Amino acid sequence: MVFADSKSLTGFIQILGNSEKINSELLIKNFSASVVEIQYPKIFFKKIKGLGRKEVTPPHIVFTKINPTKYKIEVTGAYNPYTLVFLEQFSKKWELVDITTDSNSFRRAISRFFAKVGTMMSSPFIKDKKVENNIVASYFNGEVKEGVHQKTFLAPSTFETWGKDSIANYKHFQVNGYANGWNIEPKDMNGKTNYTLILEMTAQKQLYPLLLISLLTFIFVLLYFFIRFLWVNEKTS
Repeated sequence: MVFADSKSLTGFIQILGNSEKINSELLIKNFSASVVEIQYPKIFFKKIKGLGRKEVTPPHIVFTKINPTKYKIEVTGAYNPYTLVFLEQFSKKWELVDITTDSNSFRRAISRFFAKVGTMMSSPFIKDKKVENNIVASYFNGEVKEGVHQKTFLAPSTFETWGKDSIANYKHFQVNGYANGWNIEPKDMNGKTNYTLILEMTAQKQLYPLLLISLLTFIFVLLYFFIRFLWVNEKTS
């Protein structure tokens, strides 16, 4: 129930849903109103206020959707802490990855080895699409821009996050009751102010080993029949 002062001339009501897939109904009686949809980008940031009256300079973000489980985020001018917000259903399996850094753990090293195998096997058949710097939308006075969406599910770059450490994973929290947020500080990026992050649903990685096994099996079967064919021809000649 919403009440307004009898002397009010204008007002607004903002409704936030828990999911983009949920359709809500609003019944307003004895009230003349217009409904305006506010467009928000899929990925944006929130400023973390500095101490005292120190002015906080916000970063600039350009994000590109690679596929529904992977986004590329280019950040420039991140001199201060900020909160990165991703408007998708909250899950701890959404992780931010800095692909320029390697982990020294044995498990990560094994992952990087399989990533190289996957890249070598996919490169002759599939090429990475050339990403054009075309901007399809701009938000918050140009502080957040959205690049052209892609539909790339398998390419050599698919394995670029394998064996890499996620960043700010312990500062991943729920925003607005359903979305994902990460508090990112300069120390999380080793003091870098310009960098590229990959936002990825890590559960998707489980699919690619199965694809690799299937592809290897297919190649071995082809080799078997090819060698058998040569052997039979040599025996009959």
